[in-house]
Amino acid sequence: MIGSKTKAMTLAGLVASCACSGCVEREETVTVGVNGAVTIELQIKGSEEEITQGDALPSAASGWTVDSSREEDKEVLETKRLFGPGEDLPHTFASPDDPDADLYLEFPTTVRVEHRADAVYYYFQRTYDPRRWAYLDRWKELLFDSEFETLSEKPVEELTLEEQCTIAEAFAGMEAFKQLEFAQAALAESHPDMPVEYGLIARRALINVYMEDEQEDAIKRVIRSCSDLPDEERGDCFDEAANRLLDQAYSAYVGKLQEIAGFTLHDITVFEDGYRRAERYYAVTEQLGGHNFDIRVTLPGTIIAHSALDNDVDVDEDANMSTVEFEFDGRWFRDNAHELVVVSRLDHKTAREMKDRVDGSDR
Repeated sequence: MIGSKTKAMTLAGLVASCACSGCVEREETVTVGVNGAVTIELQIKGSEEEITQGDALPSAASGWTVDSSREEDKEVLETKRLFGPGEDLPHTFASPDDPDADLYLEFPTTVRVEHRADAVYYYFQRTYDPRRWAYLDRWKELLFDSEFETLSEKPVEELTLEEQCTIAEAFAGMEAFKQLEFAQAALAESHPDMPVEYGLIARRALINVYMEDEQEDAIKRVIRSCSDLPDEERGDCFDEAANRLLDQAYSAYVGKLQEIAGFTLHDITVFEDGYRRAERYYAVTEQLGGHNFDIRVTLPGTIIAHSALDNDVDVDEDANMSTVEFEFDGRWFRDNAHELVVVSRLDHKTAREMKDRVDGSDR
């Protein structure tokens, strides 16, 4: 059943996931030539799973040179691509034929060269488009309180049975909420013209699976049913019981749509694709929160303005190039756009000399 595709993890996995931050290092160098040509070099370093199952990657199919290697316990992906003057720069690393291209990180990038009376000005601008996240933070504040934060810092083997149940209950509650969000997003995408009351009635059917007993909700009942088992069996019990509950809730949602909206097999198939896409969008956004971005932008001449937090600018006087560095992580573009802007100035005489050298080297 698609409603439980994102399987509940074992308790050790749940605790470990809390501590995963800065899991992927992304080092990028953007170099703008005097004629407006752009070279982008990107190195991505992390575990194989983190690299291959998260955001889209540059590929040979999209015109990138790609080399992979291994450094200690991490995979290293090195990519490079040259863009001619005026050529469109990438706004995503997704392949054009990827059906999920719109689910990945988007970062529209432009380089503009402006010839004025006093000098040549170079403008670099990149905007990391915002990714929805606030809806999850609201629930995290309720479910992952200070007690949970304290427990998540303890080694799993030191947790008491009661503490294990506290952690499991918080994560189970989050999985239930995510399932509700994914279902609503899938319905809006797959059946945008459906009367709003149908979605609300199906939503209530899903919620009722978790809240059917006024004295004890379903999540607590699941945890209680596993709590008397030996440690080595309890994690599997949590997983199996939680996934059964996710299946029941998903079936209740779809079943209600079959009952009141006449959902056919085709409707269910289209809905399931929307559900999978909602899951994928969330997974990419969550993982990007643990990506550290280190981006160096190099422009001809002297950088006269930029949006980096650090005001330091590296100047290569011999090459007449200047570099500014941006450092941030993937949480910077949750719900808000994150913009990188750099402006440089190059006098006409030096610009002509540099261009002559470039033209000469191309002959």
